Amino acid sequence: MSFFKVSSNMLLTELPEGVFGTVSFERIEIIYVPNLVTVHPSVILQSRDTLQSMMITSGRLGDFPWSILPEMNSLKNVSVEGHSLTSLPVLQSSTLEGLYLQLNSISAVEAGWSMPLLKNLYLDGNPITKLPTGLLEEFANLENFSCMRCSMGPTIHTDSLNFNSNVLEVLDLGYNGITFLEPGAITGLARGPLMFLNNNLITEIAEESFRPMVEVLSMGPGVIILSAAKGNLHECLSYRNTSLF
Repeated sequence: MSFFKVSSNMLLTELPEGVFGTVSFERIEIIYVPNLVTVHPSVILQSRDTLQSMMITSGRLGDFPWSILPEMNSLKNVSVEGHSLTSLPVLQSSTLEGLYLQLNSISAVEAGWSMPLLKNLYLDGNPITKLPTGLLEEFANLENFSCMRCSMGPTIHTDSLNFNSNVLEVLDLGYNGITFLEPGAITGLARGPLMFLNNNLITEIAEESFRPMVEVLSMGPGVIILSAAKGNLHECLSYRNTSLF
């Protein structure tokens, strides 16, 4: 069997040890299970050689067996959205390409991750105030990073977001209550990402903060968006327009 799915089940509270016997899957989808509180590691490990995608959304998980990730030999995408996770330990996977953790209660993130193939990291809707220095530099293949509606503001400090990917396409920090970016707050940008700083509280484009980003991204199609919030700077800036400074 290649696919296991549960959807809109109000009675499911746990996935206990041995529930699947010796059956393995390529894909597991457990969607809208508002009373799910426990997933035993063996439920996932049973598919260590076959599982490629795992989605467990809209439940009450306060923890997840992250320690098994290095044992998963084919796993590419993990979605644990809409639960009650409060922290992220050191995560390691040689196969994972997408990690989707929106709408949890994550406020603490440990450093030292190893995910060389990671392309998509979504942390939207978590009360994250900062990420460990150097965390994003580990992801040389990162294409999309989103921490929209987190708690990164009011100030993004120097070396807060240092990227190391030449294929970065989207960086989303919208709705973070940001008022100011210190010089060097966001570095290592590739030439062409679309950067969302919309619906923040930025009222001034400080040259010392924005010009280094402009000078790099003007070499490609990159765009920064600072729009829509009341009292914010209503502007959409193309990085090709270096005459701004």
